[in-house]
Amino acid sequence: MNFDWQDYLKLAEYMNKNIDAFPNKEACCRASISRAYYSVFCTVRNYIKKNDGEEFSGSSHEAIPRYLMNSNNKIRQRIGRQLKNFSQDRVRADYYDSWNKPQNTVLTAQKSASLAKRILSGLDDLM
Repeated sequence: MNFDWQDYLKLAEYMNKNIDAFPNKEACCRASISRAYYSVFCTVRNYIKKNDGEEFSGSSHEAIPRYLMNSNNKIRQRIGRQLKNFSQDRVRADYYDSWNKPQNTVLTAQKSASLAKRILSGLDDLM
């Protein structure tokens, strides 16, 4: 049975709702941002593979948004732009040692879950 990547979004939302239960709120927020991003990234990747027969390797985090932005379809273009912007927050959450303002991690985690829902909704519109 294949993993349902959208379950990562459920996990991200759970972490956002229960942030006070975690000893390190920043770690919780960073994990939430990352999981929300991957819920969308993998779902979009699989959609493209299934519907377009395209597979990406190597720099797929840059190639997939670019592929979508180069489409003639407005919804695909929007999803590509959103995914590209989302990727920047995910990279910051996964690799940067410090956040410019720690309170922004909570806001970014909440924003990430909302953005993931919008992207998935756009993907639903394509189906």
